[in-house]
This record gives sequence, C-alpha cells and structure tokens, in this order.
Amino acid sequence: VCARLAPNIAVLSGERVASELLRLLQASRPAPIVALMAQHGILEAIAPQLGDTGRLALLCQFEDEIADPDPLRRLSTLIIGEADAALSVSERLRLSQMQERRLETNVRRCGLVFADMNERELRVALYRLGLQAVVDLLLLAFADRDHLKRDLHHVQRLLAYAAAWRTPVFPINGGDLQTMGMGEGVALGDALRDLERGWVDQDFAPDRAALLARAWARVSG
Repeated sequence: VCARLAPNIAVLSGERVASELLRLLQASRPAPIVALMAQHGILEAIAPQLGDTGRLALLCQFEDEIADPDPLRRLSTLIIGEADAALSVSERLRLSQMQERRLETNVRRCGLVFADMNERELRVALYRLGLQAVVDLLLLAFADRDHLKRDLHHVQRLLAYAAAWRTPVFPINGGDLQTMGMGEGVALGDALRDLERGWVDQDFAPDRAALLARAWARVSG
C-alpha cells in the first residue's frame, strides 16, 4: 500500500514530510526500513536525490557506540550527488537555513576531515569548520565503505578531544594593520588572511607580539 501510494507524497508539505522522515531517522535502527523505502521507490518519491542507503547502517552502528543518534547527519548519508543535491533536498523538505548549511557541508565534504587524522589536523579543522561540522564529517568519513577497518578507538579519542578543545581567537585585526599605516581595502584583507594562515599553519603558536612583528615587516617591506 505504501509503495502504491508513494506518488501522493508529492502533495504533502515539505515540513510534514521532513517531520516524519527525521523522526524515522532518529529511531535506533532505521536502516532496514529506509532500505525498504528505497527498494519500493518511496525515498525517490520524497526527493529524487535520496537513495544511497549503504552508509546509513554503518553510521548508525558507529553512533550506537561512540555518538548520539542524529537524524540530519543520517539524512546526509542518503543523498546522491554533490552540494546541489543537498540543496534540492533541503528545499523539498523546507529545512531551516542552519539545517540546510549543515546538510550541504556534510555532503560537500571539504578535505579537512578524515577518519585517521591526527590531533593537529583536527585542530585546524575545528578552527575552520566548528565543532558540529567536524563531528558530522568525522563520523561520516568513518562510515565510508573504504574506512571499515579504521580504529574505532582513534575516532573516539578525536571526538573527545574535539569536545574539549577551545577555539583560539586570532590575536590581531585590521585595526592593528591600519595603525601601522595600511589602508582599508583588498590589500588589508589579503594581509590579514596571510597572517592568519601562517598562524594556523604554526598550530596557533605565534602570539600577538610575534604577529604584529610580522605585520610590521609586511607593511614596511
């Protein structure tokens, strides 16, 4: 009956469909049901970009052991395609802007987060992306089929480290460079980005004095 009436899902509001789908994905073991939905064309009726059910079971398994279940993270595993596919799903389900950005980040990936990353690489990712994105991407990377043999305890350690880490604040700003004589504009923004990039590359070690010295060398040079 569900399969026969699946085309009628199109007449339901996105908010109603999202509510039911996310409730299903919040359940403790949704993967078998979602696989049946894909098999009978129900996922496709919700959104044609949905259908990759292979990673959902793996993600749920890892969440059972090392993280809380998260329906939006689980939804990310079902999307076929790139960031534009995530955007289409978000529009169909009428997700909030925050949910849309999160879904897009999870699908797009970024190259900063991978299952066997070390703590220094993790700090860079946390600084660039924030805690929620890093947790999502780390678990999604671990659920990739080619990561089945990764060390679960390593990911647990990374998640614990990420939760405890406090993001440092870049010690200088544009006003500091203007005080040295640099005018507003593209050059100021480029200089700040270069200085910040060097600060991140050095694991956030240079302090304000060191960064001001570098900034002065750039301005006076």
